[in-house]
Amino acid sequence: MNGWKDRWFWLWRRLRKVKFWQLVLVFVGLVVVMTLCLRSNSQGMIELRQQLVAADRDGSAAEIERAAVDLRRYVAGHMNADTGLIPLQNSYNRAVEAAFQAANNQINSGGYVAATESCQSQIATGGYQGYAACVAGAVGLSSDDFATPNLPNPALYYISYASPLISFDLAGTVTVLVAVVFFAIILRALSEVIPIIILRYRRKNT
Repeated sequence: MNGWKDRWFWLWRRLRKVKFWQLVLVFVGLVVVMTLCLRSNSQGMIELRQQLVAADRDGSAAEIERAAVDLRRYVAGHMNADTGLIPLQNSYNRAVEAAFQAANNQINSGGYVAATESCQSQIATGGYQGYAACVAGAVGLSSDDFATPNLPNPALYYISYASPLISFDLAGTVTVLVAVVFFAIILRALSEVIPIIILRYRRKNT
């Protein structure tokens, strides 16, 4: 117990030798570095998120999976990198189209395949019913002529990753240093205020 007290008194004496303005200057500098690091983490996440969106739009399933894994790994190791909710709209559209075609593979029409591809954008705005109506209108059939497919669950086509509160990268290290220096500033201020309070108390009681 005495060992801990000795360490605290030693730290207290060392801290009182540091000028208050020096601590504030170090604190401000670290805050600037921390802000830049956090912004860099956010920018890195945005770039990887854009790669995932591009893969969803133009890539294969393997490319989408690879982009999602890269994004997840980055977010897991960097604070201030929450992705928010990312919809894989194009993947969902393709899944709906595939389910629709599988349920209606008996339809033999020269324009059927072209119609399903050209009407894919209707999934995002009008859902499956709008898509089916678009295909039906394109091939001259009624929506009732199509079998209802086993539609994919839309919730499976959203991705969201949360970053840790503190990470072991540069941003996390600097953030910890900011907290330490801030604590040192508080102690340094108390080292000036407490003796004044004690002195006034003694004068008042003498």
